[in-house]
This record gives sequence, structure tokens and C-alpha cells, in this order.
Amino acid sequence: MRADGSYFETPGVSFLTLNEEARICRQFDIFDLAHQMKLCDDLEEVGLLSPQLKAQWVLPMKGETGRPAGQESLTLPHAHCMENAYSIFGVGVAQTA
Repeated sequence: MRADGSYFETPGVSFLTLNEEARICRQFDIFDLAHQMKLCDDLEEVGLLSPQLKAQWVLPMKGETGRPAGQESLTLPHAHCMENAYSIFGVGVAQTA
């Protein structure tokens, strides 16, 4: 929660696919990347940004790795085989087994 009592959040939309047991088996998330980058800056400012997320997603997206943005191999911590699959940031797809 932010100092003013509001939550760390960003606008987005999710498309869910449910399996026969009414559990999420696929999720497609769309977020505005400009809002995501601002959110990451805000999280880092208060010490809540994961070092792994910063190294594997934030810096490459900002083009601060010495390589052109978009040419990095990313391994984001997607949820697999969980009741509520999710994607961390950007346009992402998470799928359960």
C-alpha cells in the first residue's frame, strides 16, 4: 500500500479460459507498458521491486542492459499448475497443466 493509503496497481484487462472444473487454465493479460514502467519505478522507490524482476524485465524494457530492448531472453516467474494462473507484466500468457 502507498503512503497515501492507495494500492500499487495499474490498469489492464485479462481474458480467462476455464477448464472443465471451472479452474483457470489459460490467462491472457494486457497492460499499458508505460503504466507498468511507472509502477516499477514507484515500487523500487519504496524498496518493493524484486531484484529479479528488475534485472530480467525492467532494465531490458528500458534498454539499460547494453543490448537493444526486445532482444533479451527473459524468464519471468509465471504461475504454472496453480488454481489462479497469472502473468506478471506486459502482454503475457500463463497456462496451467
